[in-house]
Order: sequence, then C-alpha cells, then structure tokens
Amino acid sequence: MRPFYDMLRRVALLLPLLFTALATAAPKETLVAEWDFSRNAASVDGKFTGKFRGATKIVDGLLMMAPGWEDKGEGLILDKVYPELTPEEGFRLEITFQPRTEPRTEQPQQLLWDSKYLLAGNYKNVQGNHNGFAVALTSGGGDTFTPFVWLGLGTDTKVCAGQKVSLALGQQHTIVVDYNGASQLEISLDGVHNKTFSFTGGGSVAPAIRQAVIGDRCGSIHNRFNGGIARVKLTAYPTEPLTLTLPGRKAFVRGETPAALGLYVTNQSKTDLTSVTLLVKFGDTTAKLLPSRRIEVGALAAKSSRIVELPVETRLRPGKYPFTVTMISVGPQGESTLTSKQDFTIGPQLPPDSMPIVMWGGGSPLELVLDHGFTHDLGGFAATVRRSANLTDTALAAQRTLDEYVATGLRRASYYTLAHDPNLIEQFPRVRRDGSIVPRNAEASNPEYQAILGDVAEKTAQIIKDHPGCDAVLINSEVRDSTAPSFGKVEPAAFQAFAGYPIPDEVMGKAPPRYSRVKDFPLGRVISPDHPLLVYYRWFWKQGDGWNPVQTLVNNAYHKHIKRPFWTFFDPSVRVPPLWGSGGNVDYVSHWTYAYPDPIRTGCFTDELRAMADGCPGQDVMSMTQIICYRSATAPQSKNPDPTPAWALKEPEAKFISIPPDSLRASIWAKISRRVQGIMFHGSGSLWGTPSIGSYFTTNQETGVMMKKVLGEVVKPLGPTLKRIPERPPQVAILHSFASCMFAGRGTWGWHGWLADAHLMLQWANLSPAVIYEEKILRDGFGDLKVLCLFHCDVLTTPVFDAIREFQAKGGIVIADEFLVPGIVPDILVKAYTRPSEADKAKAELQALGLDLRRQLDPHYTAYTDASNPDLVTRVRTYGKADYLFVINDKRTYGDYLGPWKLTMEKGLPNSGTVTVRRGNTKAAYDLVAHRPVPFTCKRGVTTLDVDFTTNDGLAILLLDQPLPKLKAAWAADKTVQITMGSTRKNASTALYPIRIDVLDPAGNVMDGSGHACAVDGQFLFPVEMALNDQPGNWKVRVTELASGQQVELPFTVP
Repeated sequence: MRPFYDMLRRVALLLPLLFTALATAAPKETLVAEWDFSRNAASVDGKFTGKFRGATKIVDGLLMMAPGWEDKGEGLILDKVYPELTPEEGFRLEITFQPRTEPRTEQPQQLLWDSKYLLAGNYKNVQGNHNGFAVALTSGGGDTFTPFVWLGLGTDTKVCAGQKVSLALGQQHTIVVDYNGASQLEISLDGVHNKTFSFTGGGSVAPAIRQAVIGDRCGSIHNRFNGGIARVKLTAYPTEPLTLTLPGRKAFVRGETPAALGLYVTNQSKTDLTSVTLLVKFGDTTAKLLPSRRIEVGALAAKSSRIVELPVETRLRPGKYPFTVTMISVGPQGESTLTSKQDFTIGPQLPPDSMPIVMWGGGSPLELVLDHGFTHDLGGFAATVRRSANLTDTALAAQRTLDEYVATGLRRASYYTLAHDPNLIEQFPRVRRDGSIVPRNAEASNPEYQAILGDVAEKTAQIIKDHPGCDAVLINSEVRDSTAPSFGKVEPAAFQAFAGYPIPDEVMGKAPPRYSRVKDFPLGRVISPDHPLLVYYRWFWKQGDGWNPVQTLVNNAYHKHIKRPFWTFFDPSVRVPPLWGSGGNVDYVSHWTYAYPDPIRTGCFTDELRAMADGCPGQDVMSMTQIICYRSATAPQSKNPDPTPAWALKEPEAKFISIPPDSLRASIWAKISRRVQGIMFHGSGSLWGTPSIGSYFTTNQETGVMMKKVLGEVVKPLGPTLKRIPERPPQVAILHSFASCMFAGRGTWGWHGWLADAHLMLQWANLSPAVIYEEKILRDGFGDLKVLCLFHCDVLTTPVFDAIREFQAKGGIVIADEFLVPGIVPDILVKAYTRPSEADKAKAELQALGLDLRRQLDPHYTAYTDASNPDLVTRVRTYGKADYLFVINDKRTYGDYLGPWKLTMEKGLPNSGTVTVRRGNTKAAYDLVAHRPVPFTCKRGVTTLDVDFTTNDGLAILLLDQPLPKLKAAWAADKTVQITMGSTRKNASTALYPIRIDVLDPAGNVMDGSGHACAVDGQFLFPVEMALNDQPGNWKVRVTELASGQQVELPFTVP
C-alpha cells in the first residue's frame, strides 16, 4: 500500500503546478471561419454562405473582383449578419490576395474585408458608426500599398494605418491582422511585421450590424479590391485577463533626459485584483547595465486600467533593447502570473547645427528619405487632433509615429493645415459684396474661426511638445492665393474701426481697379499714402483678411508649449503683394520655385523672401525648389516633337514630371549662394516614384542620383557655415512697389513676369541684385545702395517718390523702364521685356540686355564681381576678413529629355573663364567643395580666378587675407574636444570655416553625433558623449577642415 500513498502524495504536490501551468498556457484558439476559393464561394465548413456582387467570379482559384472603380458593388457578400464573424474577444484575420498587374490609381482605397461600412466612425448618432471591422490596402501607385484596419469598439473607432510596402503585382501575398481584444493590434505582410498599434479605451469589437463583404466595401461608396483573393481565415482566442501594452513613446534619443516608458496595465477580467506587481528584466546584453526593477501597481478594479512609469536609461548605443515584464496579480482565485515581452529604442544623436533639408511631403519610407540626404519630411497632426474624439489616443498615436523618426534619425516637420478644412470653410465663408461665396478660403478674420484654430494649435503643440521626433511646423500653406475681401459682419466693422470710414465702394477683389479706372487718380501717378483705396488694401494684406494674424496666433501657440529648439514656417510667402507681414511672425518665410525655364530664377524669389523677412525682426528665410515640372509648361502633351523621348511615350498621361538633374543642381546652388537657414523640396513622386505616386511621375531616374550627390557633397558639409555667412549690404536693388502692384497689376506674385526676368538679367550681368520694398526705403533709407532699378513702377506714393528723387539727387543711379512715373527721369532706360516661349531666345536676349546695361553702368558704377562671360553667375557673401565667392555655370542647351519641346534648356554645358572680385588683400583661396587651395592672382585691388566647369555646376571659394594655419585638436574639460586653427604666433583669419568631426570606434565605424560644423574664427568645442555599452578599445576623434583638407586625429581609450 505504501507505493500507492506515495503516488497520491506526489499527485497532490503536482496539482498546484499543473493548475498554474494551465492558467498561464497560451490561450486556446478557435477557428471561426475559413474560405478557400480554389474550392467554391462558401466557407470550408459550409456554415457561411453568400453571393457574388457585380461581375465578381472565381477564376483560377481566386475570388476575382471586376476591374474598374465605378460605384457598383463587387466581391462576395454574405447572406446575413453572422454574429460569429465579430469575435467577442481576440481574433486573427488572415487574407491571401493577389493584386492585378495593372495598378489602379483612380480609387486608391481597396477593401479586402468589411463588416463596418462607416470606416472612420465619423457619422455621429448613426447606427453602426462604431460597429464591426474592416481591412484594406491603399494603393500608392505602382506596387506600393499601405495597409489599413478599422476597429469599431462601440463608442469609438480605432483607425490603424500601417507602413507603406512594396508588393509584387500579379503574385500572392498574405496580410495578417491580429487584435488581442483589449488594446493592441498588429499587422504583418508576408510574414514580416508591418506595424503594432497600442491604444487606451480598447476592448472587444462591437458586433457588426451589416453583412460582411470579402473584396469590397459593404455599400456605397464601394472600394473594390483590384485583384483576387485566394483564402480568408478568421481565428478567435480569449483575451488575457491581465494585459500590458506600451501605447505611448518607445523611442528616445541617445542621452535624452528625462525618459520613461508608460506601461499600460489593464484588468480585462470581471473581478477585482487586490494587487498587481510588475517585475522588469532587461535582455542579456544589457542586464549588467540595466538592473531589474520591481514596480508595485497596487489594486486594480475589474475592467480598469492604470499607467505606471518605467524610467529608461538612454545612455546606450542606438538600437532596439528588449525587456520582459512579469505581471503577478492576486485576486479571488489566488495568484496568477503572465509574461509580456516588450522593447524600447534608442535613436541616434544628430549633429546639432545641420542645415534643415526638408522633403515637403510625407508617406515615403523614412529610410529612403534619409538616404537621399534629407533631414526632415512633412506630415500633419492638427487635422487629426481636430477630428479626434479621444485626445489621449490621438496623442499616443502621434508619439508612436514620431518614434519612427527618432529611431531612423530623421525629423518630422508637422503640417498645421486647418486652413483647408472644408467644413470650416463652409462654416466661416468669405462673402463677396454681391453676397456670393468666395470658394476655398475661410473668413480668417472671424474671431470664432481664429479661436478654433488657436485651440487646435494649443492641443497639437501639447501633444508633440516633448517629443524630439518633431521639431518644426508648417502653418497653413497656400492660403493667400484665393483670399478676397469679405463683406460679412467682421471685416467691414474692423476696417471702419481701423480707418474711421467704411470700405471704399470700388473694393471688389483682392486688388483695386487699375489706376486708369479710379476716379480722380493723379495724372502724375504719385498718390498720397492716405488714399482710401491704398489704405484699405494695405490693411487688407497686412491684417484685414485675417491670415497673417492667424499665422501669428498658431505660431505663438506652438512656441508657448514647446520650449525645446523648434521652428515654424509659412509658404509660399511671396505669393502676395510686396508688403511686409506675410506669414505673421513665423520663424521662417519660405517659397517654392519651379526651376524652369531658367534654374537660377530660384535666386529671384529667395531675394524676395529676404525683402519680406526684413519687416519682421528675428525672422529669417528658407527656400524651396519644386522637384516636379508641370508637363504643360515643359513638355506639353499637345505637341509631339520628332523624335519624342522614350519617357513621354511610356508615360503619356504624366501630369507632373521630374525636374532635369542639371536644373536641380543649378537651382540648389542659386539658393545656397544666398543666406538661407534651410532648403526644401516638393514632389517625392517625381523623385523616387515607381513609376508614379498619384499624378507625380518619375520620368528621369538621374534626378534622384543628382539630389543625393549635391546634398551629400555640398549642402550637408557646408550647411552649418552657409547658414551663418552674412549677405553683403546691397549696392544694386530692384524696387518691388506695393502701390504699382495694386494700381497697375504689377509684381511677380511669387510666379513670374518682367520683374522676375529683370532679376535674371541683372544676375547674368553679375550685378548681384537685391529686392527691396517701399517700406524698407521709408524705414531705413537706401543704405549702401548705389543703383536702384524701377521696373514696373507705374504708381508710387508721395514719400517713396520724394525719397527716390533725393537718392538720385545725391548721386544714386536710377534705372527704369518706360512705365516709370513721369516725375522721375531715369539715368538709364531699359525697355520692359516680354519673354518669348523659346527658352534659348529668351535667355540670349535677356543676357544681351544685361551686358548692354552693364556697359552703360561702367562709367558710373563698378560692381564687386565680374566674369568673362554672362553664363558665369557670381555672388559674394562676407564675414570678417573673408569673402565667400559663389560661381554658378549657367551655360545650358537643349537636351534629349525636355529639349525637344524648346521650352527649357535643361542640359548643362562645359564653360571656362575668369572671375574677378574687387578685393585687394587676398593671400589665399580655397575650394570649399573640393577641400583644396585654388590658384589666383591679386593685382591692383582685384582678385582674379580661372574657373573651368564640365557642366552646369557651382563653386564655393573662400578668399582670405592669409593662408590657413595648422589645424589642431586637444582634449579640454568635461570630455570636450577643443578644435583650433592657429598657433601662439598666428591665428586663423576672422572667418567661418566648415569642418567635419567624426568619432570612430575601434573598427573604424563612424558613431552617431558625428557630422559637420562651423568653426567660428577657427574655434570649435565638440563634446564627446560615449554610450554605456560602447565597445571597449582604442577610439579616435577625427577632425577635417573642409577648406584646405587638413586633418587631425585625437586618440582615446574606452575601458
């Protein structure tokens, strides 16, 4: 009998362990439904039946939806609402599909499964608004798709947008959607994890009230899948009684403080827990550095949650760090243990002084954006915040999005875009004098509208305020184009209060009638600044239409909450009359320019931006080039040249095409020859589309190669220095007259016209023109100006007219066209030029005008720079005793890409010549891109350099009063490297020197935080911040001076 009792005793001892094992075993899964369309349309077990809609049928084992995008139902619709198809707890939906080889862009959203219908849940008080779930792929053009999942949770809908992926067309792929029934959803494609979503306020999906559809949306507007579906499998599993998710931040910059993870602990059971304890253990590789932690959560009521903080050690090398959380809970059934595997990410430190290089647009893989040399892309949060019914979830989702930027080493510029919200435009319309509605533009002057925009800005700023993944915001782009006076209750009363009289009767649109149609307009076309029409339009464009105050309001809201380095900008800032104030008090005004027909035209609008920013103390300038070309303006489909380029035959419907590579390069040089604080580009679909993204087509594969080359070899290395080099006080300027813009229809309005062409003419004449506004003259006078160009100055105000007369009387030179007000006699007359369509003819004629003007000016004015031919375009900026000479080779011809249409000369040509600078103390010259000395001569106060270009490119040459002394690096206090250029006997010239600093590990790998900097007057301090888990061994700091190419290394040891 004794063996029998021993066996009972052993069983008794094992039973608790067995029960514990059962309690912690993996949840039991249940197959709910499965369709295999190689068999038939019914589910495998025959339980779920349905019928085909439209022209859907089974072809070669695929449920094939008919091609097209008409609003007609396709797919397999089930015969009734099956409650089982909305599992009460967790579920996994697996769908194997095959996209057609012919992509469709007319209707990007394509449903694979839908039992929700009201996808985003934005129909308040509508039955089924938050019921059921749906899965879709959104086409990005070609083989790119983004997975989407919508979960209706009864009182809320979770919208989960995955990462964009490439899926081979014509081949089968499998998407898996796994929802734990509580607070976490995962998407994977072809076995590869795509994205995880964690959120608060989760729970079971609310039962669908509509029949499920496979391959299309339940009802109108239908969104059929463009292809076939092979298999569908739905599996259910119980929700864990205790769950742990990380719905907020999981990524931190190396060295960031403070840093903590929010652990979201939820009691999913129906019973209260008397205590919950978390035991945190980090992975083996970091266990010695990161000790285990015990966190007491405390009691947790049934169906309740609590967030507890886990401090994060961020002094670790960039990478992903796993950890395990063991959750020990005590309840009525005793003690229970569950384990959750989690991780956090450390992102790289970035060089603190890089020039921002912004891809104006989002949606591209972050690694691709980073690889091409960009520092930022663009994406919005504000619109989501405005629509949000749960700001907590919205904030957590935003933080997880920004985690991806931190992990990648990219940054997001957020897009505050409420100005284009159609509901707000409808709620706050601009009303014309006749009572009709101004389309596409809200009454921004309305205090109620401003309050809404201000409130959303405050909320959005608070969401992103501490996350380093976002460090900039674009505020309400492209809002002034469609503005117009509003004759509702607000603007008439505001103007009456401002001026003391009502809006003049002549006011109809955003500009007054031409002066010839204004009653009693002075014959001499010189008017009082108090002319009622001028007073009104000055008021309207500065403040009256409300947009500048709105930009200031939003700007202030972001800066109120975000105290770390963060910048705001507005574009297109000079698509307005020449009057200070565009964009309000944003940190930077920016503008986009199309680099055709002449790529250096970018310089004109960058100079306009500088004139605009001059009216707002502390404001500075950024500049953008469009990556796209309008097909209609460069290679119109209505014309078929012989021969027609292959790309045009391949993509006959392409609307926006790639900028030519040589035009891109010249445009970038034109921007950075001016003092800008950042550069931007728009049109990623024309840079790396495959072959297209929407209506943007990549029609020249070399454009992306050129972008990467110029950003990597020029902009990034020189960026910190370029940002600092001051502009020289202008000696030649073009007046952009507000009075003439209003009463004579003049100005560039940020686009084109004689003023823009005149600027090109002066660039080709190597006169380095600036742009000034009337307000500048009235506030500051003319300064060092020697030559004033009055093109299209049909109307002037009396104070400006008098100031110009005085300027001329004191010896200033006035150049004008035939439209100048009759009271001023120009010293040199240049007839206004109308550009022909032929690009070569226009360029030749404008260059001839410029050379003739230069010839007439020579007896009276000597420019600081000159060149032996007009295709060598020069510009100089100066700091201390150093001149920074920029030379752009603008010699071009028609190429075989856009050349056949004769609308732009896009192919660079070789060009050689000499460039002179009126500088008499040059003792050294250095090529800042090639990092080497260049030969020169200096005689009788003139420095002369020979230049030789193989194509249209640029040069940045540093001219100094002495050769560069020796580069040195030494350790200073607090693990800081002291970089100097000089010795006890000889210091470097007063100048700004570009340098590169690399921290190299024992294997020679460049560590994060390395990068480019500017040594002001030859001095720079660089802190070396090591990670706790850096590799032991012999390290070094390498410093390279980018003028002469000197290099020094400073070794150190990591124990």
